[in-house]
Amino acid sequence: MKNRFSLDRTALKFLCPNCHKKRFVRYKDLETDRYLPDYAGRCDRETNCGYHYTPKQLFKEEPQLKQEYDKTTFNRLLFKPIEVAVTPDFIAPALVNQSMKKQTPIVHGGHHSVKMVTAVWPQQVIDL
Repeated sequence: MKNRFSLDRTALKFLCPNCHKKRFVRYKDLETDRYLPDYAGRCDRETNCGYHYTPKQLFKEEPQLKQEYDKTTFNRLLFKPIEVAVTPDFIAPALVNQSMKKQTPIVHGGHHSVKMVTAVWPQQVIDL
């Protein structure tokens, strides 16, 4: 089973809460794709800073956050979207044929006279 929380795999870096350098990688919730609080993560400066605050430490020190994340999972599992089967709707072929004949105004060049032209499609819809 995969862990629900993981260090962010993008190149995005934040300010480290310990050394204040922009080399901090935050933990992300893989189910919701949201970051954990901004002090949960690891500084890339292992030898100089060494700051690493894990989700395990976070939930041990702040149990209300654990309950909040458990509710998120529970709600997501409980309230799954319901798929509704949609039956296709068809238009009667006679109406389609009738709609293919239309009056279209055509303006010739710069003249102000307008002629009405009836457009008829070469193919007619066939009843199946």
